[in-house]
Amino acid sequence: MTMMRTTCLVIIIILFFFCFAPLYSPFSCRESASLIIGSRNLPLTVDVNSPTVRYMAISAIEEYNSSVSYTRNLSLVKILGCRELWHNKRSYMYDLELLAKDEDNNKTKRYLVRVYQTRINKNILLHQKLIDFILVRSL
Repeated sequence: MTMMRTTCLVIIIILFFFCFAPLYSPFSCRESASLIIGSRNLPLTVDVNSPTVRYMAISAIEEYNSSVSYTRNLSLVKILGCRELWHNKRSYMYDLELLAKDEDNNKTKRYLVRVYQTRINKNILLHQKLIDFILVRSL
């Protein structure tokens, strides 16, 4: 009887980790599913030279500059990478890796930026929101 209860408890715990834990992970749901299933098509690498990625990076830096409580003057130096984490019909989530220079002390730093976009169609942007802007390290 106790062996059966233990087996049921183990099965419930395993089901929890494979079904519900991806919803609470720091990754997006599709990215978590791709990690569990082993799909290699997510995340997608996006061309850093495209005007869409450049606009995303510049507007993310401008939004970050306006959102901090003290005056911050970051300017874009270079886009190191861009990945599309997931999308559905109208919503997209991107991770950008940027080099930005702080105009106050003239130091270049590496940042990881997560951007959420809503589009009318693939080419027309409706709304963009900065989700995360994280300093990785100073160069």
